[in-house]
Amino acid sequence: MRLLFAWNLNCGVEETLKRKINTLNIIKPILFCLVFVLAFELISPLFKLQDYRCKQTLGGFYNEEPGSLDAVFVGASSTYAAYQPPIIYNEFGYTSYTLALPHMPKALIRPFIEEARKTQPDALYVVALNTFSDRTMNHDHFHHSLDYMKFSRTKLDMINILKETYGQTEDERIGLLLPFYTFHSAWDELETENYNYELVDYKNGQTFDTFLNTAQNQFDNYVYTTDALPVDSEDKPILDDLMSYCKDNDVNIVFTVLPQALKEDQQIAVFNGATEYLRSNGFKVYDLMADFDKTGIDLSWDYYNYKHTNLHGSLKVMRYLCGKIKDDFGLPDKHSEAVEADWNQAYKDYKKDYLSFRLAPFEFENAPRDLALTAPKLVSLIPKEDGYTFDWNPVEGADGYVVYRKYNGGKGWKLVADTTEDFLDDHIENLDHSKYYFYTAVAYRVEDGEYIYGKFNHNGLQCKATVDDPDEAEDIVEEDPDAPDDESSEDGSEE
Repeated sequence: MRLLFAWNLNCGVEETLKRKINTLNIIKPILFCLVFVLAFELISPLFKLQDYRCKQTLGGFYNEEPGSLDAVFVGASSTYAAYQPPIIYNEFGYTSYTLALPHMPKALIRPFIEEARKTQPDALYVVALNTFSDRTMNHDHFHHSLDYMKFSRTKLDMINILKETYGQTEDERIGLLLPFYTFHSAWDELETENYNYELVDYKNGQTFDTFLNTAQNQFDNYVYTTDALPVDSEDKPILDDLMSYCKDNDVNIVFTVLPQALKEDQQIAVFNGATEYLRSNGFKVYDLMADFDKTGIDLSWDYYNYKHTNLHGSLKVMRYLCGKIKDDFGLPDKHSEAVEADWNQAYKDYKKDYLSFRLAPFEFENAPRDLALTAPKLVSLIPKEDGYTFDWNPVEGADGYVVYRKYNGGKGWKLVADTTEDFLDDHIENLDHSKYYFYTAVAYRVEDGEYIYGKFNHNGLQCKATVDDPDEAEDIVEEDPDAPDDESSEDGSEE
């Protein structure tokens, strides 16, 4: 009896042990998978195409409150160089976002709108036809668009579209779905900022250096034609798909051609053909290439390369176009208290970065302008013990000049003189000899007692003097406007 009891007890223990072992065998792979997924989620963001613009654009868009945007601007880099949502909100009252990425493939415009409408279904979608000018795609360009997207059916759709349109290999498709597959060997290239990058809530207002600081003369590049080329076999299926999607889903959409200083009139003829095709199908197009003279853009100062407006060109695009968009589509200028508080704070924060580069009140505020008054040719800026002597060439038709000064690290341009002379002997109290000072002049004429302002050089002249040896101070005159822009790549991106 005792032996039987012991045998039964042993069998029970063995059965219990077997059940525990079986349970562990089931739990182990599950735990392994959970640990793997957790680790992959933690490190996979590091193994993507490291581009802050893509992180900022897509991460910022996903953070926007659902249903809070009145307009979404869609396109490639020329789009985010043209529209600054915090400024649009401050000047026109409506909320917007630039869902625009470097080298965005034109074939992805429709699925990007589809992705955006998941949270912003009622927004007006403003699509730049300039996106159709980039016909030289490479694999990195696709990572710009996809790496920071949330996983969804739309993302899978995009990967399939890229295969059909550009002939992606299976390895490349896997890399677009799992960027770690493509960039896993880049471990030693990671920098501190890749680990702790934080989104800046400027509503995708741009602050990169070339946008704020660079002005490149584009007179030699600029051409225009009214000729129109028929939409070709590459673009027509994309436009047809986009138009069908918008009609089937009642998408509120409008198209634009942003002003660029393109070197060949054939590309402009392509834009003209696309504009005619869209209009013939009942879609509205704002053509700022055709309206170039109305925008007030100055080819001398308002581009950082031939495809992209700088801050000053952007201000003129917005001033000309964004009011039209508001009026034509009835965009609101009143929002909930929470939305208005969010956007007021975003503008306040963004203003700190861009305001020192803007020359008020001529940029954006509706100061009367006469573009026939040319920008004064700034001749020299010479340091002295207690200030600077600044002179410029007179402008035909000008009644006088307002002179502005700023210094690096300061809050922006300050009016220092209103004069009928073509020079200024400027005394600066508490002159800081360690800083660069900048000067520029704006011509004006007087009509019925009102100042009407002309064009101006928003970069100005800069100079720094040291109190110990003012003879060694730098005297910097205007840069050669025809010099190449070393900060820009040949394809017109700011990379």
